[in-house]
Amino acid sequence: MKTVVRGGSVVLAACAACASYRMMPLPGAPGAMPVRYERTRFGLFHSVEEDGALDRVFAGADTVLATVAQPERGVFASSDGGATWAFSAAPPLDQVLFRPPRIFARSGSRVLRSGDGGQEWQAVAPGGEELETLAEGPGGTLWAGGRGHLFVSADGGATFRTFSPSLPAKNWRVRGIVATRDALFVSVHGDPAEPRDPRQRFAELLEYTSDEAVAALTLIDAREGGPGAVRWGTPGDGVYVSRDGGASFSRSGLQIDAWIAELEDGLYAVAADPLLQAAGLIRRNPELAMAAERQMRGDRAVGSSLSAALSFPGRESILEGPIAGSPVFQSRDRGASWRRVAGPPLPLVIALRQVVERTSWERPETPQRQQQQRAAARPLPPEGPPGGGEGPRGGGRRGRGPQGGGRRGGAETASAQTMLSFLDPARLLARFNSGLQLSGVAGEVAYAPTRAYWDALVATVAAESGAEGEISLGPGLPDFPAGAAFEALHTQDGGATWQVVAAQPPPAPRGMVAYPQSVAATAGQAFFVLSGRGRRGQSFHSAFRVALP
Repeated sequence: MKTVVRGGSVVLAACAACASYRMMPLPGAPGAMPVRYERTRFGLFHSVEEDGALDRVFAGADTVLATVAQPERGVFASSDGGATWAFSAAPPLDQVLFRPPRIFARSGSRVLRSGDGGQEWQAVAPGGEELETLAEGPGGTLWAGGRGHLFVSADGGATFRTFSPSLPAKNWRVRGIVATRDALFVSVHGDPAEPRDPRQRFAELLEYTSDEAVAALTLIDAREGGPGAVRWGTPGDGVYVSRDGGASFSRSGLQIDAWIAELEDGLYAVAADPLLQAAGLIRRNPELAMAAERQMRGDRAVGSSLSAALSFPGRESILEGPIAGSPVFQSRDRGASWRRVAGPPLPLVIALRQVVERTSWERPETPQRQQQQRAAARPLPPEGPPGGGEGPRGGGRRGRGPQGGGRRGGAETASAQTMLSFLDPARLLARFNSGLQLSGVAGEVAYAPTRAYWDALVATVAAESGAEGEISLGPGLPDFPAGAAFEALHTQDGGATWQVVAAQPPPAPRGMVAYPQSVAATAGQAFFVLSGRGRRGQSFHSAFRVALP
């Protein structure tokens, strides 16, 4: 089914409120970027409002897209670097590929395409299912991947053919696609035979009490070694290669769940399995891992010890983002063999981070969602004494039987990302930063917290954890009455070094901290979308644009 979404002065109907909205263009010069719109109520009353909110920004060579979250969802598009803007009622964009003269985007189950810089969009749902990734191949071919299927278009996204390759993984889904002139590489993750509660896997990793945990830490510790095969995780996970356009696939030398990327010097893969990521974080942050292990045993959290474990690591470390500590692999023979990249340099990590986040960006959790995950992530109860009942806090070992996994009493299971917060300082502190990731990178532009703001977040986590007797997962907000919470950064050497860019973001309301939610850069300028929360549940949204040196 095809859908056409047109731009220009689009009027968005809001029948429930008996109102319509005409979006006004964004400003065409550096500075604040208020979302203004004309609201008409009952066809009689007109007013101009400025309480709209941008959600994300994407940028190509000269084209900029800014998605709108309110008053109605849509997309602002500029083909001249932000000098002029047009609006269309397009759906939220999960991933964008700029391939002049076309733009392709992934949105839920649909692939969108535009040939006029984002003013109009056509949409196709290749299989009617949620899509996981989108990639372009040689000759303008377009590949998309979902659960158990691959889709390919040879006509610029107008129509798609479906492939359902037979792979060893059971009920697999696509992690990533790299299409080259002579091969198609697809990374897949298969569902395990018996799903397990992430809390249980996490506890066993910290205590070194399962074969899976031992294997994960052994792989992390084996940092040296020549090219060869790498295997770990659910049978069937890994990178597969096709040399006949997707008709058939064979195993590559990397059989782990991973994101994949093609860079100038070969194929790269970043481990995606949360347990393997957690193992890397244990080695990277041993003090925080010790605090998490004590919590798994039922010991009280000590605020001062937690503060020491969360000391400021430096800007470069923070910029590694969510793949910090994850093992990285490289293949120089088209996937036949892989070698571990020991201590990957910052430019490589940042390049890989951008590839990973292009397809796996996660929307900030709401406070309600954070509360639910906080409850679900509490340690497994200790084994009770004979005859039933639970032992005292801190006594005995955690239950490892079937009752320890899955849902207990209908309660929600903690997500893997939540469990990783116990081992990753940036993930943990983000839960006290309005749920916003502490750093972001887009090409030659980035942002990271100031030392003062990092320390304020640490003080909040330590105080709340000490009061609660366990590592707190929020939600919470720091006491940060004044000063810069983040730095806008720019690199001119591929990410090896970063310089602070002078920037004056729009001020947040009293009692709130303005912090980036999204960043994009093009043609000597950067675009930031800001967000924040107040202690009474109020929210703040803004955006601004800066010129780069």
